[in-house]
Amino acid sequence: MEGKSLPAEEQRADGNYRSATSPGTDKPRRNTLRKTEILRGYGTYRRVLSNGKRLDSSGVRCYYVLNDAIPPGSVRVGFAVRGAKKAVGRNKIKRYLREAYRTEKHELHDICLDASIALECVFIASVQHIPAPGGFNEYKRAMQTLISKLCMNLG
Repeated sequence: MEGKSLPAEEQRADGNYRSATSPGTDKPRRNTLRKTEILRGYGTYRRVLSNGKRLDSSGVRCYYVLNDAIPPGSVRVGFAVRGAKKAVGRNKIKRYLREAYRTEKHELHDICLDASIALECVFIASVQHIPAPGGFNEYKRAMQTLISKLCMNLG
């Protein structure tokens, strides 16, 4: 079978198959936020907010809880905004939060995979605590701080 490539299943069995998202590959990781990573439902948000632990960073707050019901190594996140008077501003801040999380999530996912824990987080931005001119960079800085604090608490 020289010159022909093996099917993916045979490569996995031989140990020659490497996932594009695994930390051991030479390929860069993809910064995506899949549907399965998004926290959905009022009851789920309420459970995380009422039972979860809290971390703060300049205008963004993170509530997190470990969950045995979802597969180990997975992280599900939700985003909310408080204090935005208009939907346009609220949606813009949510986009900033999602983008900041999407680019910074890899360290958190690696810790959850290594420890075989499942995590649910809700990030809440408070409009009164972040100045408007800072824009996306302020949210990215706050997200970096929160994710590093969260990794320290979990690891």
